[in-house]
Amino acid sequence: MSYLAYAGIGSRETPAQTIKVMRHVGAYLCSQGWTLRSGAAPGADSAFELGHNDQAFQDAAHPEKEIYLPWKGFNGSDSNLHPERIPFSDQEISLAKNTHPAWHHCSPSARRMHTRNVRQILGCEAVNGPTVTPVKFVICWTEGAKMKGGTAQALRIAQSCEIPIINLGFAKDAGELEKMVLQIDALQAQFKEQYA
Repeated sequence: MSYLAYAGIGSRETPAQTIKVMRHVGAYLCSQGWTLRSGAAPGADSAFELGHNDQAFQDAAHPEKEIYLPWKGFNGSDSNLHPERIPFSDQEISLAKNTHPAWHHCSPSARRMHTRNVRQILGCEAVNGPTVTPVKFVICWTEGAKMKGGTAQALRIAQSCEIPIINLGFAKDAGELEKMVLQIDALQAQFKEQYA
């Protein structure tokens, strides 16, 4: 099977019920051979990573995870995918700047976080090699499924590349959340078949 990656991202304020679902989805997609791209932020990012780790602990042949950080040690993460080791390229910075509606108002640390989001969606040549490819889809949660917070930057980049986005913020109750999980499974199966 070829390399397949998805982005598991979202708000720090993701509700507990959705966090639980994200952790299960992270484990399931790992079991199906999917590489997680995320960013170690509290909430959604950490839930997907914990799920990936849960499955990886049980399966020695698990896919890798790519946890892109805005700086070394962000949120206590031990990921080595940070700009001190792999500096942001001019192209990554330019893309982040051009997709953010108020770049001139962003602090240096906010700019690093927004530039890190480029890697979550598009990957990084230093990590993925010259055949670096964008994620096949994004799973996230934003309040009311709105383009809000730091997650919105990643979603703007995904939209510009016509990457499918499943925003669990659309779910109004557990039943709708369950239906969205079924959509995720159908989407991942479709991509696996397409790239087998």
